[in-house]
Amino acid sequence: MVFNSAYQVVRKQSVAVGKQQGAVLAISLIMLLLLTLIGVSGSQLAGLEEKMAGNLNEKNIAFQAAEAALATVEDSLTAPPIFSDTGLGGFYTEVSAVDLSRATLTQDEFWLTNPNVARLPLNTLSVPSAYFIIQELSSVCLGICQPGSPVNVNYYRVTVRASGHQANHSVILQSVFAVPAF
Repeated sequence: MVFNSAYQVVRKQSVAVGKQQGAVLAISLIMLLLLTLIGVSGSQLAGLEEKMAGNLNEKNIAFQAAEAALATVEDSLTAPPIFSDTGLGGFYTEVSAVDLSRATLTQDEFWLTNPNVARLPLNTLSVPSAYFIIQELSSVCLGICQPGSPVNVNYYRVTVRASGHQANHSVILQSVFAVPAF
């Protein structure tokens, strides 16, 4: 009898196994697919964030290079340079024959192909160089200005373009700098 009841238990289990239709397997595969999709999208997001951080770093390096070049050029303006209408050596007069509008200064061709743009080597930021131009602006006298009184201050517009380690990240800075006339 014991044998007969054991046979019936095994037979009932085999019948129950035969009636299963794989619902657990299907649900497990769907869950596995969902987890795979979450993992793939997470890795793609991490890659995108890494690219964004790299671009921000390059932009910061370009900005620091432009600021360093701007400070260097402003420090070099203690003695008035010689300005020309064509911008020889990067020194342009206020009424220059060359278009120095904002639209022109934001074009890479102006900085990279113009022979009258000065190049400033930057060795401190591991950036090869920056480009600059200086435009002479109208000078004014400070205090009580009588006709024919000497000019006390010379104004210059300094425009600098610098790139990061990659050429596609560039920053253009511009400042108006006042130098006392002696």
